[in-house]
Amino acid sequence: MRHLERALHTAVAKYLDAALPAAAYWFPVPNASIRNIAQAANMKRAGELKPGVPDIFIIHSGRAIGVELKVGKAKPTTNQVTAHASITLAGGIVATVNSLDALYDFLSQIISLKARP
Repeated sequence: MRHLERALHTAVAKYLDAALPAAAYWFPVPNASIRNIAQAANMKRAGELKPGVPDIFIIHSGRAIGVELKVGKAKPTTNQVTAHASITLAGGIVATVNSLDALYDFLSQIISLKARP
């Protein structure tokens, strides 16, 4: 399942580079790259690791847009649901998507995209 999620991340990165307008900026949140428990604990203490943060953030028109990527029928974890609710309460937008088409459907409602998947 991990390789399927990595493939989705790669496809999304390529798509965002092609589809987002110049006035949008995106970046991944590398929480998944944590290698061991000690490293994760140190990062959490330093505020560098926040459980549940979406996989990707897009900044557009003064708004933070979070995108959680899931493959198959996977659902957000409890930490993700909590973090996404906090981001929404703070004025951001968060969606969970499982394909490029779902990402397009979500983003095209709030951003004029340059391309379809």
